[in-house]
Amino acid sequence: MLGCFGEKGCHKFAVKTWMVDAVVLAAFEELDAVSGTGDGSKRMKEIKAQGTPETVEYYFLADAVKSITFEGTEGTRMQKHKHREPTEERDYTLSME
Repeated sequence: MLGCFGEKGCHKFAVKTWMVDAVVLAAFEELDAVSGTGDGSKRMKEIKAQGTPETVEYYFLADAVKSITFEGTEGTRMQKHKHREPTEERDYTLSME
């Protein structure tokens, strides 16, 4: 898990893993069919037959995801913090292959 503890916020290097997990699980739920005949495809077919997992585990990522990329967008937003002033944060788009 990545995090930051700077006074002015995390900016480009913080990953909120709960957000990534939510995107991965939503993408898995939308997956119609698993193609291929290799071991990874077989495991994915078994996982898909059991329904969407409740959590994202290493084996699931290893079998299901080739890459995850983050691209910055034009938009920014104000991030509120419990114990300090809000900071301006850049929005990112997550893409998986």
